[in-house]
Amino acid sequence: MALVKKFEGALSVKGNAVVEALEGKRVEAYMTGLRAFADECGLTVKKLDEKLERTLLHSYRKEPCRQRSCLSWMASRSK
Repeated sequence: MALVKKFEGALSVKGNAVVEALEGKRVEAYMTGLRAFADECGLTVKKLDEKLERTLLHSYRKEPCRQRSCLSWMASRSK
């Protein structure tokens, strides 16, 4: 969200929609917003099948959570 706030105009609005869809776990809205954001930047997004999209989205969300739990565990062990 901090990065999106640095964009101006339409890019900021579209980036905000992408972040909100990701936080709300709305996959279709996320993909639609991501395509609109990429188009605004002059990039193209390749369409994957829906099952693969969901798998990738959930795996990307799990990694930061896994890292945070590992850091919490290490911090509690060092006390």
